[in-house]
Amino acid sequence: MEQNKITWRWLYLPLVMLLALACKKDKQEESKPPVEQPGADKLTDNIEAIRARSYFPGLYTAVIKDGKLIYARSFGVADATTSRTFNPSTIMPVASITKTLASIAVMKGIELGYFNMETNINDILPFAVVNPYHPDIPIKLKHLVTHTSSVYDTLSGGNDNLVLEKTPKQSLGDFLKDYFVPGRQLYKNSNFLGTKPGEKFEYSNYATALAAYLVELKSGISYASFVKKYVFDPLQLQSAHWFYDNTRSDLYAGLYHPIYLWLPVYSQSSYPDGSWRISGEDMVKYLQEMMKAYEGNSSLLKRESWQQIFTPKVTAVPGMDMCIFWFKKQDVYMHGGTDPGICTKIGFDAKRHYGWIIMTNTSVSATETVTLHADFNKIESSLIDFADRQ
Repeated sequence: MEQNKITWRWLYLPLVMLLALACKKDKQEESKPPVEQPGADKLTDNIEAIRARSYFPGLYTAVIKDGKLIYARSFGVADATTSRTFNPSTIMPVASITKTLASIAVMKGIELGYFNMETNINDILPFAVVNPYHPDIPIKLKHLVTHTSSVYDTLSGGNDNLVLEKTPKQSLGDFLKDYFVPGRQLYKNSNFLGTKPGEKFEYSNYATALAAYLVELKSGISYASFVKKYVFDPLQLQSAHWFYDNTRSDLYAGLYHPIYLWLPVYSQSSYPDGSWRISGEDMVKYLQEMMKAYEGNSSLLKRESWQQIFTPKVTAVPGMDMCIFWFKKQDVYMHGGTDPGICTKIGFDAKRHYGWIIMTNTSVSATETVTLHADFNKIESSLIDFADRQ
Protein backbone atom coordinates (compact mmCIF):
# COMPACT_ATOMS: atom_id res chain seq x y z
CA MET A 1 0.00 0.00 0.00
CA GLU A 2 1.45 3.35 -1.09
CA GLN A 3 1.14 5.96 1.62
CA ASN A 4 2.92 9.04 2.80
CA LYS A 5 1.09 10.33 5.86
CA ILE A 6 -0.56 9.02 8.98
CA THR A 7 -1.82 10.65 12.13
CA TRP A 8 -0.92 8.61 15.20
CA ARG A 9 -1.80 8.84 18.86
CA TRP A 10 0.93 7.21 20.87
CA LEU A 11 3.76 7.97 23.26
CA TYR A 12 6.97 8.90 21.49
CA LEU A 13 10.24 7.34 22.59
CA PRO A 14 12.83 9.78 23.91
CA LEU A 15 14.60 11.88 21.32
CA VAL A 16 17.87 10.41 22.47
CA MET A 17 16.91 7.16 20.76
CA LEU A 18 16.67 8.92 17.42
CA LEU A 19 20.07 10.48 17.90
CA ALA A 20 21.60 7.20 18.94
CA LEU A 21 20.17 5.41 15.93
CA ALA A 22 21.28 8.11 13.55
CA CYS A 23 24.83 8.36 14.84
CA LYS A 24 25.71 4.89 16.00
CA LYS A 25 27.03 2.25 13.66
CA ASP A 26 25.07 -0.68 15.01
CA LYS A 27 26.43 -4.16 15.33
CA GLN A 28 25.88 -5.95 12.04
CA GLU A 29 24.32 -9.38 11.76
CA GLU A 30 25.28 -11.04 8.49
CA SER A 31 23.62 -13.75 6.43
CA LYS A 32 26.51 -15.06 4.37
CA PRO A 33 25.90 -16.90 1.12
CA PRO A 34 27.86 -20.15 0.61
CA VAL A 35 30.53 -18.50 -1.54
CA GLU A 36 31.68 -14.90 -1.23
CA GLN A 37 31.68 -13.03 -4.52
CA PRO A 38 34.29 -10.49 -5.66
CA GLY A 39 33.30 -7.07 -4.45
CA ALA A 40 31.01 -8.28 -1.65
CA ASP A 41 33.03 -6.55 1.08
CA LYS A 42 33.13 -3.34 -0.93
CA LEU A 43 29.34 -3.48 -1.35
CA THR A 44 28.90 -4.01 2.39
CA ASP A 45 31.19 -1.07 3.17
CA ASN A 46 29.27 1.10 0.74
CA ILE A 47 25.94 0.27 2.37
CA GLU A 48 27.39 0.86 5.82
CA ALA A 49 28.71 4.25 4.68
CA ILE A 50 25.23 5.21 3.52
CA ARG A 51 23.73 4.03 6.82
CA ALA A 52 26.28 5.99 8.83
CA ARG A 53 24.93 9.27 7.49
CA SER A 54 21.30 8.25 7.18
CA TYR A 55 18.44 6.78 9.23
CA PHE A 56 17.84 3.08 8.63
CA PRO A 57 17.26 1.34 11.98
CA GLY A 58 17.41 -2.08 10.30
CA LEU A 59 18.08 -3.26 6.78
CA TYR A 60 18.11 -6.52 4.84
CA THR A 61 19.72 -6.70 1.40
CA ALA A 62 20.24 -9.59 -1.00
CA VAL A 63 21.31 -10.31 -4.56
CA ILE A 64 20.48 -13.41 -6.61
CA LYS A 65 22.34 -14.35 -9.81
CA ASP A 66 21.49 -17.28 -12.08
CA GLY A 67 19.17 -18.62 -9.41
CA LYS A 68 21.77 -18.57 -6.63
CA LEU A 69 22.08 -16.27 -3.64
CA ILE A 70 25.38 -14.42 -4.13
CA TYR A 71 25.00 -11.70 -1.50
CA ALA A 72 22.95 -11.33 1.66
CA ARG A 73 23.56 -8.92 4.51
CA SER A 74 21.55 -7.62 7.43
CA PHE A 75 22.37 -4.32 9.10
CA GLY A 76 21.34 -2.44 12.21
CA VAL A 77 18.60 -3.22 14.70
CA ALA A 78 15.19 -4.82 14.62
CA ASP A 79 14.36 -3.43 18.05
CA ALA A 80 15.94 -0.17 19.18
CA THR A 81 14.84 -0.62 22.81
CA THR A 82 16.72 -3.90 23.23
CA SER A 83 19.35 -3.46 20.50
CA ARG A 84 18.18 -6.78 19.03
CA THR A 85 19.90 -7.05 15.67
CA PHE A 86 18.15 -7.14 12.34
CA ASN A 87 19.02 -10.55 10.87
CA PRO A 88 17.90 -12.79 7.97
CA SER A 89 15.13 -14.34 10.08
CA THR A 90 13.74 -10.97 11.22
CA ILE A 91 10.12 -10.65 10.09
CA MET A 92 8.48 -7.44 8.90
CA PRO A 93 5.55 -6.41 6.71
CA VAL A 94 6.55 -5.74 3.11
CA ALA A 95 3.70 -3.37 2.12
CA SER A 96 2.78 -3.41 -1.58
CA ILE A 97 5.10 -6.23 -2.57
CA THR A 98 2.11 -8.14 -1.18
CA LYS A 99 0.28 -7.40 -4.43
CA THR A 100 2.52 -9.79 -6.34
CA LEU A 101 0.90 -12.62 -4.37
CA ALA A 102 -2.43 -11.55 -5.84
CA SER A 103 -1.10 -12.23 -9.33
CA ILE A 104 -0.54 -15.86 -8.35
CA ALA A 105 -3.85 -16.16 -6.49
CA VAL A 106 -5.87 -14.75 -9.39
CA MET A 107 -4.19 -16.96 -11.98
CA LYS A 108 -4.64 -20.00 -9.75
CA GLY A 109 -8.32 -19.06 -9.55
CA ILE A 110 -8.49 -19.00 -13.35
CA GLU A 111 -6.81 -22.41 -13.51
CA LEU A 112 -9.38 -23.73 -11.02
CA GLY A 113 -12.22 -22.42 -13.18
CA TYR A 114 -13.44 -19.73 -10.79
CA PHE A 115 -13.50 -16.93 -13.38
CA ASN A 116 -11.56 -15.48 -16.31
CA MET A 117 -10.12 -12.08 -17.11
CA GLU A 118 -13.32 -11.00 -18.87
CA THR A 119 -15.52 -11.83 -15.88
CA ASN A 120 -17.77 -9.02 -14.73
CA ILE A 121 -16.94 -8.75 -11.03
CA ASN A 122 -20.61 -8.20 -10.21
CA ASP A 123 -21.32 -11.72 -11.43
CA ILE A 124 -19.44 -12.90 -8.31
CA LEU A 125 -19.71 -10.17 -5.68
CA PRO A 126 -22.58 -10.30 -3.15
CA PHE A 127 -22.95 -6.52 -3.62
CA ALA A 128 -22.66 -4.40 -6.76
CA VAL A 129 -19.61 -2.29 -7.51
CA VAL A 130 -20.54 0.33 -10.09
CA ASN A 131 -18.72 3.44 -11.27
CA PRO A 132 -21.44 6.09 -10.81
CA TYR A 133 -20.05 8.11 -13.72
CA HIS A 134 -20.31 5.11 -16.08
CA PRO A 135 -22.97 2.85 -14.57
CA ASP A 136 -23.49 0.83 -17.75
CA ILE A 137 -19.84 -0.17 -18.18
CA PRO A 138 -18.89 -3.24 -16.12
CA ILE A 139 -15.68 -3.51 -14.13
CA LYS A 140 -13.95 -6.73 -15.13
CA LEU A 141 -11.29 -8.81 -13.44
CA LYS A 142 -8.73 -7.71 -16.04
CA HIS A 143 -9.28 -4.12 -14.90
CA LEU A 144 -8.60 -4.93 -11.24
CA VAL A 145 -5.31 -6.74 -11.90
CA THR A 146 -3.91 -3.98 -14.12
CA HIS A 147 -5.04 -0.98 -12.01
CA THR A 148 -7.38 0.22 -14.76
CA SER A 149 -10.66 -0.40 -12.91
CA SER A 150 -11.47 3.30 -12.33
CA VAL A 151 -11.46 2.59 -8.58
CA TYR A 152 -9.83 5.43 -6.66
CA ASP A 153 -8.44 5.24 -3.11
CA THR A 154 -9.82 8.24 -1.23
CA LEU A 155 -9.11 7.26 2.38
CA SER A 156 -6.28 9.73 3.05
CA GLY A 157 -3.87 7.58 1.10
CA GLY A 158 -5.45 4.49 2.62
CA ASN A 159 -4.60 5.38 6.20
CA ASP A 160 -8.18 5.36 7.46
CA ASN A 161 -8.07 1.65 6.72
CA LEU A 162 -5.27 1.21 9.29
CA VAL A 163 -6.11 0.50 12.91
CA LEU A 164 -3.78 0.39 15.90
CA GLU A 165 -4.65 -3.21 16.62
CA LYS A 166 -2.97 -6.54 15.94
CA THR A 167 -5.83 -7.75 13.75
CA PRO A 168 -8.26 -5.77 11.57
CA LYS A 169 -11.55 -4.51 12.99
CA GLN A 170 -13.47 -5.58 9.89
CA SER A 171 -13.40 -8.54 7.56
CA LEU A 172 -12.17 -7.96 4.02
CA GLY A 173 -15.71 -8.28 2.66
CA ASP A 174 -17.27 -5.89 5.17
CA PHE A 175 -14.66 -3.23 4.49
CA LEU A 176 -15.17 -3.48 0.73
CA LYS A 177 -18.94 -3.30 1.16
CA ASP A 178 -18.56 -0.13 3.25
CA TYR A 179 -16.34 1.41 0.59
CA PHE A 180 -18.23 0.48 -2.58
CA VAL A 181 -21.94 0.37 -1.70
CA PRO A 182 -23.91 3.66 -1.84
CA GLY A 183 -25.20 4.72 1.54
CA ARG A 184 -22.53 2.83 3.46
CA GLN A 185 -20.07 4.54 5.80
CA LEU A 186 -17.12 4.96 3.45
CA TYR A 187 -18.91 5.34 0.14
CA LYS A 188 -18.72 8.46 -2.00
CA ASN A 189 -18.79 9.02 -5.74
CA SER A 190 -15.16 10.11 -5.65
CA ASN A 191 -14.18 6.54 -4.78
CA PHE A 192 -14.27 6.23 -8.58
CA LEU A 193 -12.60 8.16 -11.36
CA GLY A 194 -14.57 9.97 -14.00
CA THR A 195 -12.90 7.80 -16.63
CA LYS A 196 -14.36 4.54 -17.90
CA PRO A 197 -13.21 1.16 -16.52
CA GLY A 198 -10.28 0.04 -18.64
CA GLU A 199 -9.49 3.55 -19.87
CA LYS A 200 -6.83 4.83 -17.45
CA PHE A 201 -4.12 3.43 -15.19
CA GLU A 202 -4.68 4.44 -11.57
CA TYR A 203 -2.86 2.48 -8.89
CA SER A 204 -5.42 1.23 -6.38
CA ASN A 205 -5.10 -0.73 -3.17
CA TYR A 206 -8.80 -1.38 -2.98
CA ALA A 207 -9.05 -2.69 -6.53
CA THR A 208 -6.39 -5.21 -5.51
CA ALA A 209 -8.42 -6.09 -2.42
CA LEU A 210 -11.47 -6.62 -4.63
CA ALA A 211 -9.54 -9.07 -6.82
CA ALA A 212 -8.49 -10.98 -3.70
CA TYR A 213 -12.06 -10.99 -2.43
CA LEU A 214 -13.21 -12.65 -5.66
CA VAL A 215 -10.73 -15.45 -4.95
CA GLU A 216 -12.05 -15.73 -1.42
CA LEU A 217 -15.68 -15.91 -2.54
CA LYS A 218 -15.11 -18.53 -5.22
CA SER A 219 -12.74 -20.71 -3.20
CA GLY A 220 -14.91 -20.75 -0.08
CA ILE A 221 -11.90 -20.11 2.17
CA SER A 222 -10.27 -16.88 3.30
CA TYR A 223 -7.84 -15.22 0.94
CA ALA A 224 -5.16 -15.63 3.61
CA SER A 225 -5.78 -19.39 3.70
CA PHE A 226 -5.83 -19.60 -0.10
CA VAL A 227 -2.42 -17.96 -0.46
CA LYS A 228 -1.01 -20.12 2.32
CA LYS A 229 -2.23 -23.25 0.56
CA TYR A 230 -1.02 -22.34 -2.92
CA VAL A 231 2.08 -20.21 -2.24
CA PHE A 232 3.43 -20.23 1.31
CA ASP A 233 3.22 -23.98 1.94
CA PRO A 234 4.56 -25.17 -1.45
CA LEU A 235 7.53 -22.80 -1.19
CA GLN A 236 8.07 -23.63 2.50
CA LEU A 237 7.97 -19.98 3.48
CA GLN A 238 7.84 -20.72 7.19
CA SER A 239 7.91 -17.06 8.22
CA ALA A 240 5.20 -15.90 5.81
CA HIS A 241 1.87 -14.88 7.33
CA TRP A 242 -0.59 -11.99 7.46
CA PHE A 243 -1.53 -10.83 10.95
CA TYR A 244 0.44 -10.21 14.12
CA ASP A 245 1.28 -13.49 15.85
CA ASN A 246 2.24 -13.31 19.53
CA THR A 247 4.29 -16.51 19.23
CA ARG A 248 6.61 -14.73 16.76
CA SER A 249 6.97 -11.51 18.72
CA ASP A 250 10.72 -12.05 19.24
CA LEU A 251 11.21 -12.24 15.48
CA TYR A 252 9.35 -9.08 14.47
CA ALA A 253 11.10 -5.90 13.48
CA GLY A 254 9.88 -2.82 15.28
CA LEU A 255 8.68 -0.14 12.87
CA TYR A 256 10.12 3.37 13.02
CA HIS A 257 9.83 6.82 11.51
CA PRO A 258 12.62 9.43 11.23
CA ILE A 259 10.32 12.06 12.72
CA TYR A 260 7.85 10.18 14.92
CA LEU A 261 10.32 7.53 16.08
CA TRP A 262 8.65 4.29 17.21
CA LEU A 263 5.36 3.21 15.62
CA PRO A 264 2.84 0.89 17.28
CA VAL A 265 1.57 -2.34 15.74
CA TYR A 266 -1.20 -1.73 13.23
CA SER A 267 -3.32 -3.76 10.83
CA GLN A 268 -5.67 -3.20 7.90
CA SER A 269 -8.88 -4.77 6.66
CA SER A 270 -7.72 -4.65 3.04
CA TYR A 271 -4.78 -6.86 3.95
CA PRO A 272 -4.29 -8.42 0.47
CA ASP A 273 -2.91 -5.10 -0.79
CA GLY A 274 -0.11 -4.73 1.76
CA SER A 275 -0.02 -6.83 4.95
CA TRP A 276 2.24 -9.74 4.04
CA ARG A 277 4.78 -10.43 6.80
CA ILE A 278 7.94 -12.34 5.89
CA SER A 279 11.65 -12.62 6.71
CA GLY A 280 14.45 -11.62 4.38
CA GLU A 281 15.66 -15.20 3.97
CA ASP A 282 12.19 -16.33 2.92
CA MET A 283 11.83 -13.38 0.57
CA VAL A 284 14.94 -14.72 -1.15
CA LYS A 285 13.12 -18.03 -1.73
CA TYR A 286 10.12 -16.17 -3.11
CA LEU A 287 12.14 -14.03 -5.52
CA GLN A 288 14.11 -17.08 -6.68
CA GLU A 289 10.78 -18.75 -7.46
CA MET A 290 9.54 -15.69 -9.37
CA MET A 291 12.69 -15.69 -11.46
CA LYS A 292 12.13 -19.38 -12.21
CA ALA A 293 8.48 -18.63 -12.91
CA TYR A 294 9.42 -16.08 -15.56
CA GLU A 295 11.14 -18.92 -17.38
CA GLY A 296 8.03 -21.06 -16.90
CA ASN A 297 9.76 -23.36 -14.43
CA SER A 298 7.61 -22.92 -11.33
CA SER A 299 5.09 -25.61 -10.42
CA LEU A 300 2.90 -23.09 -8.57
CA LEU A 301 1.13 -22.33 -11.86
CA LYS A 302 1.03 -23.56 -15.43
CA ARG A 303 3.55 -22.09 -17.87
CA GLU A 304 0.84 -20.17 -19.75
CA SER A 305 -0.35 -18.61 -16.49
CA TRP A 306 3.12 -17.27 -15.73
CA GLN A 307 3.30 -15.91 -19.27
CA GLN A 308 0.10 -14.01 -18.62
CA ILE A 309 1.43 -12.60 -15.35
CA PHE A 310 4.62 -11.24 -16.90
CA THR A 311 3.16 -9.96 -20.17
CA PRO A 312 2.68 -6.16 -20.23
CA LYS A 313 -0.97 -5.14 -20.38
CA VAL A 314 -1.04 -1.34 -20.14
CA THR A 315 1.33 1.60 -19.82
CA ALA A 316 1.53 2.69 -16.20
CA VAL A 317 3.74 5.73 -16.77
CA PRO A 318 5.96 6.56 -19.74
CA GLY A 319 8.68 3.94 -19.93
CA MET A 320 7.00 1.54 -17.48
CA ASP A 321 4.32 -1.07 -18.14
CA MET A 322 1.84 -2.81 -15.87
CA CYS A 323 1.65 -6.57 -16.15
CA ILE A 324 -0.56 -8.50 -13.72
CA PHE A 325 0.39 -6.81 -10.44
CA TRP A 326 4.03 -6.53 -11.59
CA PHE A 327 5.67 -3.44 -13.04
CA LYS A 328 8.00 -3.83 -16.02
CA LYS A 329 10.65 -1.38 -17.17
CA GLN A 330 12.67 -2.61 -20.12
CA ASP A 331 13.91 -6.06 -18.99
CA VAL A 332 13.25 -5.49 -15.28
CA TYR A 333 10.21 -6.72 -13.35
CA MET A 334 9.69 -5.08 -9.98
CA HIS A 335 7.44 -4.06 -7.15
CA GLY A 336 8.06 -1.90 -4.11
CA GLY A 337 6.09 -0.98 -1.06
CA THR A 338 5.81 1.80 1.50
CA ASP A 339 3.70 1.97 4.62
CA PRO A 340 4.29 3.66 7.98
CA GLY A 341 7.60 2.23 9.23
CA ILE A 342 8.16 0.16 6.08
CA CYS A 343 10.00 0.50 2.78
CA THR A 344 10.73 -2.49 0.54
CA LYS A 345 11.67 -3.33 -3.03
CA ILE A 346 12.19 -6.50 -5.04
CA GLY A 347 13.12 -6.77 -8.69
CA PHE A 348 14.76 -8.98 -11.25
CA ASP A 349 16.37 -8.44 -14.63
CA ALA A 350 14.98 -11.14 -16.90
CA LYS A 351 17.70 -10.68 -19.51
CA ARG A 352 20.70 -10.61 -17.19
CA HIS A 353 19.31 -13.20 -14.75
CA TYR A 354 19.80 -11.36 -11.50
CA GLY A 355 17.49 -10.07 -8.82
CA TRP A 356 17.69 -7.97 -5.66
CA ILE A 357 15.89 -7.36 -2.39
CA ILE A 358 15.94 -4.44 0.02
CA MET A 359 13.81 -4.26 3.18
CA THR A 360 13.99 -1.62 5.91
CA ASN A 361 11.88 -1.01 9.02
CA THR A 362 11.47 2.73 8.63
CA SER A 363 9.25 5.14 6.71
CA VAL A 364 10.74 6.36 3.44
CA SER A 365 9.00 9.00 1.37
CA ALA A 366 10.04 10.88 -1.73
CA THR A 367 8.31 13.99 -0.39
CA GLU A 368 8.64 13.79 3.42
CA THR A 369 12.05 12.17 3.85
CA VAL A 370 13.81 13.25 0.70
CA THR A 371 17.38 12.41 1.74
CA LEU A 372 16.36 9.04 3.15
CA HIS A 373 14.53 8.26 -0.08
CA ALA A 374 17.64 9.12 -2.07
CA ASP A 375 19.77 6.92 0.19
CA PHE A 376 17.34 4.00 -0.23
CA ASN A 377 17.70 4.36 -4.00
CA LYS A 378 21.50 4.49 -3.68
CA ILE A 379 21.51 1.22 -1.74
CA GLU A 380 19.29 -0.37 -4.36
CA SER A 381 21.55 0.91 -7.15
CA SER A 382 24.61 -0.49 -5.40
CA LEU A 383 22.97 -3.93 -5.23
CA ILE A 384 22.15 -3.78 -8.94
CA ASP A 385 25.66 -2.62 -9.84
CA PHE A 386 27.14 -5.49 -7.81
CA ALA A 387 24.90 -8.01 -9.59
CA ASP A 388 25.76 -6.55 -12.97
CA ARG A 389 29.49 -7.05 -12.35
CA GLN A 390 29.24 -10.71 -11.41
